[in-house]
Amino acid sequence: MDVLIIDDDLSICNYLREIVSGEGHHCYVAHNHKEAFEILDHYEVDLALIDVYLPEKDGFQITKTIRKVYGATWIPVVFISASDSDKDYEKCVEAGGDDYLVKPIRPIVVKTKLKTLERISSMKRRVESANKKLKRLTHLDPLTKVQNRRSLQHVLLKEWRSAKRNRAALSVLMIDIDCFKSYNDSLRHLKGDTCLQKVAKVITHTVTRPRDVVSRYGGEEFLVVLPETNLEGANCIAENIHQAILDKGISHPNSEISNMVTVSIGVSCITDRTQSPEHLCDEADQALYQAKRDGRNRSCLFRHNQ
Repeated sequence: MDVLIIDDDLSICNYLREIVSGEGHHCYVAHNHKEAFEILDHYEVDLALIDVYLPEKDGFQITKTIRKVYGATWIPVVFISASDSDKDYEKCVEAGGDDYLVKPIRPIVVKTKLKTLERISSMKRRVESANKKLKRLTHLDPLTKVQNRRSLQHVLLKEWRSAKRNRAALSVLMIDIDCFKSYNDSLRHLKGDTCLQKVAKVITHTVTRPRDVVSRYGGEEFLVVLPETNLEGANCIAENIHQAILDKGISHPNSEISNMVTVSIGVSCITDRTQSPEHLCDEADQALYQAKRDGRNRSCLFRHNQ
């Protein structure tokens, strides 16, 4: 564990550090609340051992701040005090403390507490890891492993607000696999699922900037969010996607336009006339349908003056 010791008595700090380090844990030491919060701002702590009586802010006040400011991740707090009064025990619980050690502190008591809290810390890490995995899964399309529609709405709204605030460009690509119904009809849905997975992977490998997001919009449609990208830049990325899919060489024996899988892409970029994230997607959708009307396997740009 990473253990934070907060005590203004240097001899107590050294004593606790020796016990904690001897049990294989890493120590951070702070002598007042300012040093403690500096450590908490920069490092993840699994346990805090806090002296009750400290200058400026006592242990109870520090713990209340920890619970209020750093409450997203529960940090067990063990108070250290020379007092064993019922009132101090009560204040410990009210402040958000989890345990209480009375001075003089016996090493065996500290070691026992550490073993108990280490087990709790280990379980907490496993739960947090499982929760992160679950959160990632709820944001992914289970078939293609790109972002799902729900995640897309969140990302697009965030990038829309950022673009409006910073007067920056924001483009989207609406991508549709050409003649996908006939692909499913001729090769069946299992092959169709494999095709979707391959196309999603090609798009993901082509769109590589950290803030760019690829999502499955529905059926055989994908939507790509391109922050800080103007219309011409987005069109270049669309052309790269066309080429990458052709290079992949996915056979399409029943296509009207090619013996390989191709895509049509609608490209739109935010302007003063674009009213919302949904409006931006609708513009890309309009451009996509124009690309289909023009013969498929191509990109079409949405322009307000068209």
